[in-house]
Amino acid sequence: DLEEAAQQFEFLNEIHGGVGAPSDLYYIGALVASRKERDPNAAVRQLQETARVHLEAVPLDIISTESLIKLNPDFVTNLAKEMLECAGSEPAPTGEPASPLVGKALDVLRPVMRACPGILDVKLMVAQTRYLSADFDGAQSALADAIAMDPSHASSHMLMAKIFLEMQRYREANSSLEQALSHSFEVRESPLYFLLRAQCHEKQGEWKQALSVLQSAMKLPGVAKIAEPGGRGAVQAVKGPSQDERAQIFIHLATVHTEMGQTPEAAKIIQDAKGEFYGTPAHAQIIIVDADLALRRGDVQAALMLLKGIGPDSPHYIKAKVASANIHLTHRHDKKVYIRYFEELVERNKESITTYCMLAEAHMRLQEPDKAVLAYQEARKLEERQSGDRGDSDLAGKIGQAFISSHDFQGAIQYLEEAVRKQPKKLGLRLTLANLFTNLSRSEDAIGVCDSAEEMLGSADTVESLMNRTRVLQLKAKVYKRADNGEMYAKTLVEANAMQSRILGRLRGEAAELGREQRRVAADICAELAKYHEQGKRYNEALGFYGEALKHDEKHADSMISLAKLHMDREELAEARKQCMALLKHDLQTETATMMLADIMFRSNEFDEAIRYFAQMLELKPNNYKALEQLILLVRRAGRLHESAANKQGDALRFLRLAERSSARAALDGGYHYCKGIYARYTRNFPEALQELNEARKDGEWGCKAICHMIEIYLDPDQLGEELNTGAMIETDKVKTARELRKELASSSIAPMKLRLYEAYELLMIQHSKTAEQAVGKFTEILNDEKDSVAALLGLSFALRLLKQDAKARNHLKRISKMQYNSEEAEEMELSYLLLAEGYIQSNKNDLAQELCRKCLTHNKSCAKAWEYQGLIYEKEASYADAAQVYEMAWQFDNQRNPAVGYKLAFNLLKAKRYVDAINICHLVLAIQPSYPKLQTEILLKARSSLRP
Repeated sequence: DLEEAAQQFEFLNEIHGGVGAPSDLYYIGALVASRKERDPNAAVRQLQETARVHLEAVPLDIISTESLIKLNPDFVTNLAKEMLECAGSEPAPTGEPASPLVGKALDVLRPVMRACPGILDVKLMVAQTRYLSADFDGAQSALADAIAMDPSHASSHMLMAKIFLEMQRYREANSSLEQALSHSFEVRESPLYFLLRAQCHEKQGEWKQALSVLQSAMKLPGVAKIAEPGGRGAVQAVKGPSQDERAQIFIHLATVHTEMGQTPEAAKIIQDAKGEFYGTPAHAQIIIVDADLALRRGDVQAALMLLKGIGPDSPHYIKAKVASANIHLTHRHDKKVYIRYFEELVERNKESITTYCMLAEAHMRLQEPDKAVLAYQEARKLEERQSGDRGDSDLAGKIGQAFISSHDFQGAIQYLEEAVRKQPKKLGLRLTLANLFTNLSRSEDAIGVCDSAEEMLGSADTVESLMNRTRVLQLKAKVYKRADNGEMYAKTLVEANAMQSRILGRLRGEAAELGREQRRVAADICAELAKYHEQGKRYNEALGFYGEALKHDEKHADSMISLAKLHMDREELAEARKQCMALLKHDLQTETATMMLADIMFRSNEFDEAIRYFAQMLELKPNNYKALEQLILLVRRAGRLHESAANKQGDALRFLRLAERSSARAALDGGYHYCKGIYARYTRNFPEALQELNEARKDGEWGCKAICHMIEIYLDPDQLGEELNTGAMIETDKVKTARELRKELASSSIAPMKLRLYEAYELLMIQHSKTAEQAVGKFTEILNDEKDSVAALLGLSFALRLLKQDAKARNHLKRISKMQYNSEEAEEMELSYLLLAEGYIQSNKNDLAQELCRKCLTHNKSCAKAWEYQGLIYEKEASYADAAQVYEMAWQFDNQRNPAVGYKLAFNLLKAKRYVDAINICHLVLAIQPSYPKLQTEILLKARSSLRP
């Protein structure tokens, strides 16, 4: 009976109240204020006073039987529960701090955590404080230990469902709810269970299902109407749903009605809620929701008036002010008024750290980091006055982030180091500092921070500590990767993989949703290891780790895509198709999977079916330049890039024209010019290619790739002569231009190894004896760092041939020919095959040369040089009809722009007695180069005379 309890409290307060009153009395006063008087502000004051009085009497530095009795962990746990009840059940919105009560509840729990770390309720409340602070990863880690301690604890799974909902992982949220239900059927009588189920439906736009669940929740005892105090109702008042849960059900029900266009029903729910929760902390929440509904109706003024009605005495006053500020920013676009709301909050309470932080975050939202730093610094000074060195270093961390946003990295480092010093147990701050050092290329400092984090974590064996150690190892691996230290990168990943295996072993048979999350982490680590081995050409190890990743997570999209590419390179098309179909089945990266499936179809000679896949994408979105780029690359390899009798317009050209017609802005798109540029390059129209790629060169997305293509055109090894220049060293304009373009890439994301290769090729293209030797040195250095680099081996072979060291060059080329085909280095591998085939032809090893040409054409049917070499072999064998046929393919794939191939084609047509065709080809060659030597006398005149009777 709450009335009787209030009277007894008044009696006790008269006797024992005042200075020196016991903490129990303050606690009872808080319960009376909350449950009977419905005065949330009084309840909060009494709870804070309870915490102060109780903890002052407890010796916190020594753990003993006497100190545990004085601490009374059960009492402290109940006190923290009441504080969290007053703090609400929803996490702080993005950019807003959590309720001050959340931090106070955590302060109250710390002595219990240190003295009695095995209390399950304490672990749950720690997870809840992190959840209310919007630290969802931290909350999930804290819950891991609680679930490992008692997998059948339904409340743990319910909280996990709330966390997953905030992380937008609805499948896992549903799984957590099912897990809670499987452990306790009483969950079906819990309003929170219905509320979470409804939220799962809402987040996925399933409004009818959400409405049905919420209507069922309203029928539960004590939800629609709270039981009156007295008699049996008194029991229900204590054990029934919490006030906040009831309020949230009303709020969500009104929201769902609004989303379904049922405005009258939503208004009625709001009016009922206003009457039901009048005088409680939840009443202000109802007003805020009513204002939100007014905004949805487009009535901005009504929303502002409703929020204005929430007075300074309400615990949700700050929330109402923030909502008003957001309305002015998003609906009236008034930045001055937006900031003024936060400045007024600071003026109202200049001793509040929270309001200064809110002002700083408002400045950050307006992209004013300098002003945000000033506000944070004021908050920091205030914190130091109030708490001295015991201040919460979260604030120093926020100042560090603000400095990063303003590009004052030294200031950021200073504040983050201070944060770590003041709160060394806070892992998140160390990880932020290590990330900053990594981004500033200060690898040694980043490794030092990671090492100190590992020392801080020590040898603790809880699931949470193991998960934190994995996070540190993953970051450490990232640092080694950035520092190009492959050996330590792989070693750290192996250590992380072993650590993650321990975590999975501990979670086996327990929390399904948590285990699923940790399996995803394990899959990420295995995928990184697989990529490392793939880059080192250790394909069997890569296949093993990709397979392990998919065992951990069968829907790991990155592994499925990489595995499909690897199977394609190994010509295992059935396996590659299987992975692509799995991606499409699970609706994962469908665009990438579709393009890869089309590639497989091209390789299987299913050209029309492959084009259909691209047509579906590009007709729906003609300016999908990634798909268009892929189409150009694929049709080139399929030999369908050029116009022909069977392919009159050319598949790529058709979609390029479609993209141009789709938008008036297409001519300004970097992606459009890039696609036109690579199309022109592959059709041997180099002037147009350079012009189009130059247009794309300044584009943020396509610029780097465009510059790479330009450099490769300027440094095309086909332009190399047979002899070196031993006189004065002369740099051509092409080499100079390539060097300038390479310098533009220095600050880009292009791999440093690629820039070193371009530099070596520049030396090679000068074609001087001195620079050729320098190029050999450069290529050798690259091979010392990456022994199986195809581009370096190819460049070294070109340089050695110029230096007349043909045997050494041939050995390097043979080494490439024995390597597994790699689509990432397709161009270099094709050139290597052709260079080796040329050597074999000169040595009369025609069978070996034919094999290499066929290998080249298997991967790229548009390779004009491979067709040309096949024609040369047939010509040497006096098989002129066959030679003419393959020379014709070479002529077509050179886009009829190579007069040397045209001459050979005309000669073999003449020998095959196809005189008319020979004459036509002669005219085409003369149109390109009117003075081509011997063409008229040796072929054209003879063909004409052969036609005469």
